[in-house]
Amino acid sequence: GPAFVSSLFGVTEPAIYGLTLPMRKPFIISCIAGAVQGAYVGYFGVTGYQMGGLGIFAYPSYVNPQNGDFSGVIHMLIGTAIAIVVSFILTYFFGVTEIFGGNKAEAATTAATTTETSEATATPAASQLKQEIIAAPLSGQVVALKDVPDQVFASEAMGKGIAILPNKGEVVSPVNGVVTTIFPTGHAVGITSDSGAEILIHVGMDTVQLDGKGFRAHVQNNDRVQAGQKLIDFDIPTIEAAGLPIITPVIITNTNNYTDVISTQEAEVTAGDYLIDAIV
Repeated sequence: GPAFVSSLFGVTEPAIYGLTLPMRKPFIISCIAGAVQGAYVGYFGVTGYQMGGLGIFAYPSYVNPQNGDFSGVIHMLIGTAIAIVVSFILTYFFGVTEIFGGNKAEAATTAATTTETSEATATPAASQLKQEIIAAPLSGQVVALKDVPDQVFASEAMGKGIAILPNKGEVVSPVNGVVTTIFPTGHAVGITSDSGAEILIHVGMDTVQLDGKGFRAHVQNNDRVQAGQKLIDFDIPTIEAAGLPIITPVIITNTNNYTDVISTQEAEVTAGDYLIDAIV
């Protein structure tokens, strides 16, 4: 699908955040396949001679500029084929869970246990439904998801939600739950709430390029967190100095488990304020 196409051109975040991480097992399979590919190209001493593009545009960088040796490109293509075959074999034998939430019984259990309500923020019709309130994980200006300068987020391909233009470099947990993913670079965190909502908080656009510079994570994978607990510190001037937008999407990645996802109409929020209402 669209995530595969974007990955071909080096934009892997849609595939990672929108598919493999929520489904978990495919993410592990892709890591194993990538390791096998890396072992192959490492064994043959494949060398990159210049900073190339991303994805398929990176292959020309493996051509030796001194003698025109093309063997590096050939080995990279073989390595890519190996990764695809390994992924296929592992998926065939181990299978994958249904997208966004495991089997139907688990999804039904999740829906049955989502009991938090908020009459103050819900419409009369919505107040009769089971729902979960997601608090703001940052303070700042509220921005509609469609206005985020990244089509993957703006198109809601990864799920519904909203974005915040932060005025303070601090991310706190929007719910009680468990940290399912905290990237080593500290630029993004995924949390599964006690009621089953899968929430992705992605600080800035393309901030993975900073390789952790300006970010400090305060939690690890599988940590239990409480609403309001600090997750990440980030330095806004560092991000802006790199020419990267600091706008931060807050996404419900298992949107398909809900009948609707409603966001606040406020122009600004403070961390801990009402932000999103996920209705079962």
